[in-house]
Amino acid sequence: MNLGLLGKDIKYSLSPKIFKKISKIMNIKINYTLIDKEKEVFDEIINNLRLGILDGLNITKPYKEKIIKYCDYVSEEALSIGAVNTLVSRNGKIHGFNTDLFGFGKLFDYFNSLEKEIYIFGNGASAKMVANFLESKNRKFKIVKRSVSSRKKISENEIYYNQLPSSNGLVINSSIIGTDKNHKSMVSDSQLSNKEVIDLVYNYKETIYMRKSKRGINGLIMLIIQALKSFEIWSKEEIQIDQLFKIIRGEIVNELNW
Repeated sequence: MNLGLLGKDIKYSLSPKIFKKISKIMNIKINYTLIDKEKEVFDEIINNLRLGILDGLNITKPYKEKIIKYCDYVSEEALSIGAVNTLVSRNGKIHGFNTDLFGFGKLFDYFNSLEKEIYIFGNGASAKMVANFLESKNRKFKIVKRSVSSRKKISENEIYYNQLPSSNGLVINSSIIGTDKNHKSMVSDSQLSNKEVIDLVYNYKETIYMRKSKRGINGLIMLIIQALKSFEIWSKEEIQIDQLFKIIRGEIVNELNW
């Protein structure tokens, strides 16, 4: 299978490593390529998918929303979120899905936070996904964003980073802050010290926001689960996601020396 991840500044991605594991476990030859594009020139890539040169595509920042216009069909989940992270061609038609929602649900349940106040850091495609999940669970939340943002509001219940209270709560970081070790936290230590953190950033064992929290988890679980769900879509075969996840996560944690 010829697969790829389309995004910008994605050299840190662990997706090729995950699909190498899937290839070995499933005994299927998989070539998974990072397609790092500075400009939104997708026509050739989408055409390769439509013609079968590519068997599937994952989409990541900053293109999950913009890729929708290239789809002939978009799943209900992806439409409700307004973001697509998985593409496949069926009979020459491009189908778009969102497997992040499934992956985040597994991560959220695994972390099992009892905190009542929930704050979503960021207001992009991943924040929309998190908001959609929380709404489906009747959980209230606040979007926390920069004071200057041109993005359309996800929720009317929004605050700025400097307005985040120092009280207890759960922070879900959906922003890119923390994907680079040189990034600076958007909030102070005191704003985080009483909070739990679910960080969708996965390339560090302990992220910027986890480091100052009372308890935290990174996004590796979500990354692996959504990848397996994407593979299920591409292969058209139901797989034992929970079982495969445990194997892959264990191997990657060992390799990363976490």
